[in-house]
Order: sequence, then C-alpha cells, then structure tokens
Amino acid sequence: MASAIARRSPDGNLTPRDIEELITVTSEVQAKVAYLTLLLRLEENALQKKVEEIPQIEQKKNQH
Repeated sequence: MASAIARRSPDGNLTPRDIEELITVTSEVQAKVAYLTLLLRLEENALQKKVEEIPQIEQKKNQH
C-alpha cells in the first residue's frame, strides 16, 4: 500500500487521503501482527506443555 501511495505522489507530498490510508493500513497490519503473535505464543505454550507431558506418559507406560 505504501508503495502504491508513493507512486501516486513521487514528489513526497501526500494528500490527506493518502495519509489516512497509510494510517489505516498501518493499523490493520499492526492488528494482524498482534493476532498472529498471540496465536504463535499459544501454539508455543501448547507444544511446550506436550513436551513436558512426555516423561509422564512414558512413566505411565512403564508402570503397566
């Protein structure tokens, strides 16, 4: 999006609309990054929990 705006305004003078679009796109991307970061942390926590449970599973198998 930023490159499209830059092509529309090669001299660097942005219109109020250009600035608003940049702000909107930036906010949307930040929200997506925050959401994906949360998902990755949840996945990381789930994987870590599974790794921690492996010894317990092995112990239970050996007890039977």
